[in-house]
Amino acid sequence: MLSKSCRDTDQFKEVGFTPIPAKFVKPPIIENSTVAYECKVVNEIDAGDHTLYIGKVVAIHGSPEKPSHLYSIHYRKLISIDFEGNIKL
Repeated sequence: MLSKSCRDTDQFKEVGFTPIPAKFVKPPIIENSTVAYECKVVNEIDAGDHTLYIGKVVAIHGSPEKPSHLYSIHYRKLISIDFEGNIKL
């Protein structure tokens, strides 16, 4: 698998995404995302060879015209969650 550094590549342009400004955090949001969460880091926990970041959601953005989105649960099962938080297996 080939990987590229963010420093050397405009990853938004490369994959055809359009960044738009977030309201409360520095990183941009991807335009037309089904849902986007703005989070601020409130804690960092050393977990050996990884760092676990604990965040507080400070804003949620979504597209009501896209009522469901698929999420992976443990990489084995797909479920759909709508904007009201209803889960469909």
